[in-house]
Amino acid sequence: QDTVRSLQFSPDGRLIATASRDKTVKLWNLAGKELATFKGHEADVRSVSFSPDGQIIASASWDTTAKLWNLSGKELLTLRGHQAGLW
Repeated sequence: QDTVRSLQFSPDGRLIATASRDKTVKLWNLAGKELATFKGHEADVRSVSFSPDGQIIASASWDTTAKLWNLSGKELLTLRGHQAGLW
């Protein structure tokens, strides 16, 4: 079973974004209906956050990238430059 690593409510409180070990970000409504699955990371997604206006979701992954997504799950930008570290 894939673990949810992080979740955040949208600024208006109407949506929830989750980050998971299955390499995805998911967008949900408050009734628990999955609205979109964002695929593109190559490792566990560790963190997720909404932009202040609630229109963009940022995710951070063990694949050493951060990604920006629109609410439909389209990848807008990949941020590279971090290096893997030892924990």
